[in-house]
Amino acid sequence: MLLELQGLTKHYHDKVALEDVSLSLDPGIWGLLGPNGAGKSTMMNIIADILPRTRGEVLWNKESVRKLGNKYRSILGFLPQSVGLYEHFKARDYLRYMCILKDILQEKNKKKELKEHIDSIIDTVNLSSDANRRIRTFSGGMRQRLGIAQALLGDPKLLILDEPTAGLDPQERIRLRNTIAASSANRIVLWSTHIVSDIENIASKIIMLRKGKCIAVGTPSELVSELNGQVWTLDIFPEQLKDYQNRFTICNIALEGNTRHIRLIAASKPHPEALQADPTLEDLYLFYYGEEGYHETDSV
Repeated sequence: MLLELQGLTKHYHDKVALEDVSLSLDPGIWGLLGPNGAGKSTMMNIIADILPRTRGEVLWNKESVRKLGNKYRSILGFLPQSVGLYEHFKARDYLRYMCILKDILQEKNKKKELKEHIDSIIDTVNLSSDANRRIRTFSGGMRQRLGIAQALLGDPKLLILDEPTAGLDPQERIRLRNTIAASSANRIVLWSTHIVSDIENIASKIIMLRKGKCIAVGTPSELVSELNGQVWTLDIFPEQLKDYQNRFTICNIALEGNTRHIRLIAASKPHPEALQADPTLEDLYLFYYGEEGYHETDSV
């Protein structure tokens, strides 16, 4: 099972959304990191074969997805940033309808199996008690969970999730992470986010995008090791904070009495009393993206 991207490029007139991205993805969870505008959604829409590329190719097991057509779509589950839900449908009926569109368990002798499959997916996203409610009555978080449910229909071998935790409460975020992690050995999962904690402990590989280009790929430990010896903690006075913010990448600031406990990135020891700390994926995110990662722009 292999998904290959070969020189993927997407231009919108004079704007570059994706530039010459080449990757090979095997089974497991691949975290796709980057601030909004980095090219994450563009890349996912091209992989899902719903957005034409300017150049490049997407291969599934060495075959072009454009040539595979419906055969490729049958192994694909996709959660876009904005899911088109039919407001007047009940949640269960919506999933049944999506199974018809995806030709999942539509044989006459598989009606019971289809019902069990839909019930299982509904339970997975914790919507069992709301399955017979109309979608128009759903909260934002419930709509997101229903969108995740439709992506999971048919046990897809390739699962693409674009910001799947948007609108979910902390408990549901954890539930989703556990669900996806438990089933990732037999599928390729591409999970896009700008929230590092979503994938920090479950991703087998991380892809980092910036301004349409792939700037880093590797396991979390491989990528984080780049900052070995460069992350420090230090207690300073409030009036010193601005100077440190001007000179270093500040990862965290905590109020401790009359002082500020800061975590920063510096190539050498920034102060005699600074203590070295183990780097994290969030430190790496800030190292690559800085303030860009927190001041979000329009998605691309």
